[in-house]
Amino acid sequence: MIQFDSIGDSQMLAGIEVHGSRYGAPTAPDESFLIYVLDETQGRITAAEMAPYSLFDRGEERWVTIKFDKPIPFPKNGWLVLDFRAGRTKGVFVSYDKGGGRQRSKIGLPGIAAKEVDFEGNWMIRALPSK
Repeated sequence: MIQFDSIGDSQMLAGIEVHGSRYGAPTAPDESFLIYVLDETQGRITAAEMAPYSLFDRGEERWVTIKFDKPIPFPKNGWLVLDFRAGRTKGVFVSYDKGGGRQRSKIGLPGIAAKEVDFEGNWMIRALPSK
């Protein structure tokens, strides 16, 4: 999960970009993963979307663009959470940067207390604001 202070003037999210790669079977599972938007306190889900696992390839990490059918509201200082329902045989490795700046990344899911990450940096996830 990663926090965004602001995603633009409209505060509407058109999609996201995630840097990573899929692991597991050579063929992507025929299922989707969940994308949640939480308020600043992480106590309320304000939006939820789904995207297919097949967007991610196995092997080398790369930027993957996920566009929503229609823009969704994103609260100021809100959190973006990806739930790949990962296990030993399926999941996505999400890259992280080692740059400086404020720590905005945690590990968690809606309804479960978030934990600090064990690295210096942030998940490589970009918000795509609506134009």
